[in-house]
Amino acid sequence: MVTLNWNWVVNITGICTLTAYFLEINGFDNRVTVFMERMENIAVHVADNKIDKELLLEIIQSIIYEYDYSEELKLKLYQALS
Repeated sequence: MVTLNWNWVVNITGICTLTAYFLEINGFDNRVTVFMERMENIAVHVADNKIDKELLLEIIQSIIYEYDYSEELKLKLYQALS
């Protein structure tokens, strides 16, 4: 059974919203929708400690600068979530 810290999930949702705002004001407004959609799924895994901060940084950088996750990042995500 998976136990999540829902307070943390609520906090990460607020953080994602604030990050989306910063993306918009810094010229990455074309990435806000993608960021919010992907981070909605990632936040639960971060709260469950399946994704560490190094992998999270790679994910965020990928969302901002790349069209899709690289094959290497997809493999890291697969390994972290299995």
